[in-house]
Amino acid sequence: MKRFLFLLMLLLTSGYAVKAQIFNKNHILGDWVIRSYTTEKSGKTVRYPPRIEGLSFFENHTYRIKDGFFKRSGNLKIYLGSSSQFKLTGQNLSLFNLSDKKWYNFQVINLEGSSMQLVYNGIKFTYRRIEPYRQQPLFETIVLTSSGCFGECPAFSISIDISGRVIFRGVYNTSKIGLYTGTISRKVYKELELNFSKLRIDTMGKLPHHIDAMAMSTTFIKDGKVFKTIYNSDHDQSRELRWAYIPLENLYQQIKLKEEKVPNHLKNLDLRFHAGDKVIDMKPSDEFLLFTYLLKGKPVNHRFKTKFSFRSENEYSKKEEVLYTDGRYYKFMVNNKPLILDIGFNFYDVNCTGLKWISDRYF
Repeated sequence: MKRFLFLLMLLLTSGYAVKAQIFNKNHILGDWVIRSYTTEKSGKTVRYPPRIEGLSFFENHTYRIKDGFFKRSGNLKIYLGSSSQFKLTGQNLSLFNLSDKKWYNFQVINLEGSSMQLVYNGIKFTYRRIEPYRQQPLFETIVLTSSGCFGECPAFSISIDISGRVIFRGVYNTSKIGLYTGTISRKVYKELELNFSKLRIDTMGKLPHHIDAMAMSTTFIKDGKVFKTIYNSDHDQSRELRWAYIPLENLYQQIKLKEEKVPNHLKNLDLRFHAGDKVIDMKPSDEFLLFTYLLKGKPVNHRFKTKFSFRSENEYSKKEEVLYTDGRYYKFMVNNKPLILDIGFNFYDVNCTGLKWISDRYF
C-alpha cells in the first residue's frame, strides 16, 4: 500500500511539474516553421489566428511573421511590415497583430530544443526550429516582376542591387503608379537577398504556371550576368518562395522613393530581341533588367550593324519596329533624329544566347 501511494504521488508530482513548466524568451528565440496544426473542435466553427506559418523571435521582444501584416484600402493591400511585439510569461505567449491592432494569446505546451507546440482556441500548432543560415550574399542584383491578374493582383516591376539602388515601376493595383527610384542599406539588401539564396536557386527546376493566375518572374544577377530566371504563378509557389517575395514586392511601400520620368523613347516597348518572325524567349524580369540598363545608357555617336529589333507594345494595333540594336548599342528615333545609347556591354551575348527563339505570332 505504501509503495502504491508513493508511486501515485510521484506520478502526480511529475504531471504537475510538466503542467507548470515555465518558459522564458531564451527558449523561443530563433526561426520557426510550422509542421502541422490540428483542432479538437470537430463540427464547430473555429476562429483561426493570423497566418503564422513562419515565425522568428528576437532578443528585444520583437517577432517577425514571414507572411507580413497587411490592411485593405479599397482594392489595394497596404503592407505594414513584418515585425511586431511579443510577450512570453510562463506558459502564455502573446503576439501583437499590426493588421487589427490586437493581441493574440497562445498557450505554450511544449518548447524543447527544435520543437514548439502552441494552442490557440482549440487549435494546436506544431513547429520545428530552423537552423541559422549564414551564407553571404550570392547575387548582385535581383529583379522581380508581377503580371497582375483578372482581379486585384498588383502589376509591377522592382530591381534592387548590392549597392542599394532600387528601381520600381508600378503599373496598376499598386499604391504608386509610374517609375520611382530609391535606396536601401546593405543590411536590408542582405536580408532580402538571403531570403532567396537559402532557397537553393541554382538547383530550382521549372515551376508550374497557370495562365489565369498572377505570374511572378524573378531574375538573379551574379558576376555581371543573368545567373537564373524563375517564372511561376502565385498559386503554385512554395511557402518559402512566397516568404521571399513578400518583403521584396512590398519594399516600395516601406522606403522613400523619388518619382522619375520615363523617357518617351523607352515607353511602350516590347523589350525582347526580335529577328524576322522570331522572338527570344525572355521573361518579364529579363525585360525589366534590360530596361534598367537602358535608363543608364549613355548617348554616343557610334555606327553598328543591326542584328535585332524591338517593337512597340500595343495590343490593339500592329506592332511596329521602333528600336534597332546589336545587343550593346540601341538606336531610337527621337523627334525624327537618331539617338544611340550605349549600355556598356552586349546584353544579348552575355544573357540571351542560351534562350530559345520562338514564333512571334502569339505575341
